[in-house]
Amino acid sequence: RFYLVSSGPPWNRLRDDDKYDDVHGHGTHVAGTIAALDNDRGVVGVAPDVKLYAVKVLGDDGRGTTSTVVAGIEWAMEKNIPVLNMSFGSTTSSQTEEDACMAAYKAGHLLVSSAGNSGNKEGTGDTVGFPAKYDSVIAVAASDQGDERSWWDWANTGSSTGPAVELIAPGSQIKSTEPGDNYGTKNGTSMASPHVAGVAALVWAVDPDLTNVRVRQILRKTAEDLGLEQDHQGHGLVRADLAVRKAAEFEAPDTGGIQGTVMDNGGAVAGATVAVEGTNLWATTGADGAYHLENVPVGDCSVIASADGYYPKTVTVSVVEGATVQQDFTLQSIPIYTVFGTVTNTNNDILVGASVTIEGTVLSAITQDDGKYTISDVEEGTYDITARKDGYVSETKTITVSEDTTVDFQLSAPDEDAVAVIDMFKVTTRSTGPWFRANVVWEVSHSESALFEVKSQLLYKGAVVDTVTTSVSGDKASGEHNLRTRGNTDAVRLTVTDINENEISETKELDS
Repeated sequence: RFYLVSSGPPWNRLRDDDKYDDVHGHGTHVAGTIAALDNDRGVVGVAPDVKLYAVKVLGDDGRGTTSTVVAGIEWAMEKNIPVLNMSFGSTTSSQTEEDACMAAYKAGHLLVSSAGNSGNKEGTGDTVGFPAKYDSVIAVAASDQGDERSWWDWANTGSSTGPAVELIAPGSQIKSTEPGDNYGTKNGTSMASPHVAGVAALVWAVDPDLTNVRVRQILRKTAEDLGLEQDHQGHGLVRADLAVRKAAEFEAPDTGGIQGTVMDNGGAVAGATVAVEGTNLWATTGADGAYHLENVPVGDCSVIASADGYYPKTVTVSVVEGATVQQDFTLQSIPIYTVFGTVTNTNNDILVGASVTIEGTVLSAITQDDGKYTISDVEEGTYDITARKDGYVSETKTITVSEDTTVDFQLSAPDEDAVAVIDMFKVTTRSTGPWFRANVVWEVSHSESALFEVKSQLLYKGAVVDTVTTSVSGDKASGEHNLRTRGNTDAVRLTVTDINENEISETKELDS
């Protein structure tokens, strides 16, 4: 569940309506840690006077998608909600999700997330999940009653570790609210994250003029060093008392401004971004190429100007108190060229309707009646370029574009008996109450045909106890599956099927 510090009705991003029901109880527990009332009943939240928005981005089974999470973040931005607590996570990163988090952070929101419950007993390795691992998000680990990193013997797992861990907070045997006017105890970094979100709300209540960057700095600087490894505790245990005191002592730094224009050799560059590195200060140029940055801290700072089709440029600007410094930029455009060629089969017959794509870009073309294609506006650089056509094996070439470039392809018919390749198959497991869960991350490919389906199965003595299937296409695919069971399990099987109905499977035994 996804809780946001502010006031207002709940919202369900899965259905885009206000019909909200916390079937699982996870969200209600998190909410109580942040804001349970000080009324001589049950428990008291970190910030009992704070108001909450409850934004449901996961289903009743605890599963969701990147799109629902991003929709929740964007909705919070629209409502100008200052603190976002994200007590959920995934082992797989998403550029779309990372961009949404960064956009919220740049807009002045503070994002807090559970680091994950995938740590091993030794506390080694980088096991922090996403979105906690993104730079724009505070990753919160869990501590126990002895101020040690949380380890749950009954689940054979512990608080995740890694360089992204920024703070640690109580996450073992946390008593809080549950649906139906009840109270219960839960464990996990999901319980630790709302402690930090609640303290952030207290800090902001002391001084609403603080920036999200400054609130984050205060949380770091006032954290208590527990003597644990940095990958376990980050800056230390969040301290509400010290953070609030620090916020009360805070004096706004002396500031000035920066203004100027962004130009190229032909005139103004509209829509360029000018940002002060290490802050959330940025501006966009207008039609005349002009920009204006306010409230920039006094002293030397790095300012970067960037725009599509141009090389970015960074300069050092000395900001003067109460004054506006002039800083102009002249950007150099990235040269663009044309890539063209012909696609044939191994008999030199032209192939009409074949697609040619420059990987990692939106640039592509379709071959015409003469088998030729043309791709314009290709920036200087090195690329992988791929030709594809149904019924043929795709071909990829690496090219360096520094002038107009010819790239021809000759596609061969597939071997109908060839099978896919499992390039990656990783399984991580955890237990939550009566549930055993397995997260399967996979990458598959096929050199001779198109992929059709990827299936993960949880097994016990050869029998299937849970299955998740994903439809795929093309010659490469990746993803993750979340399997679960209330019973016994001893293995996970991954099966890949291509369009010719050829299958390949791999099974991983699970520790007993």
